[in-house]
Amino acid sequence: MTKLFIYLTILNSCILGDQITKLWARTHLNTAKVEIISNFFYLHLNFNTGAAFSSFSNHIVILTIISFLASIFILIYTIKNFKELNILKIVSLAFILAGAFANFIDRFVFQKVTDFISILNFPVFNIADICLSLGACLFLIALLKSKETAII
Repeated sequence: MTKLFIYLTILNSCILGDQITKLWARTHLNTAKVEIISNFFYLHLNFNTGAAFSSFSNHIVILTIISFLASIFILIYTIKNFKELNILKIVSLAFILAGAFANFIDRFVFQKVTDFISILNFPVFNIADICLSLGACLFLIALLKSKETAII
């Protein structure tokens, strides 16, 4: 498999999966928690007009612009450096872009982000948030590995 195929597969699968699950949540859930695993995992419809952990609530225009610009920046960076990027960085950037763009779609279309996954007392989140977090962790690992390789 080529790096481009892997990148596009992750990117498109995550955006599509996020949007499908958010549509399902908006049409099948209400704001009451649905317990899936006792005292651990719930489905709980929540609309967030802010960023992570509802920070910057009710600043949707600014957050929409920021998420759009971040998506463009990540895309340009990836295109510009694609040949030099190793597979771990490609995968991480695909997850980050997918998460950023999927939440941008919500902000642009609905003026809020649909969240519905609730674990313990952690703030409610969605698939795009998982993609962003996973991508950031993988990118950090890639950076640490490249530093380690540079030292050896």
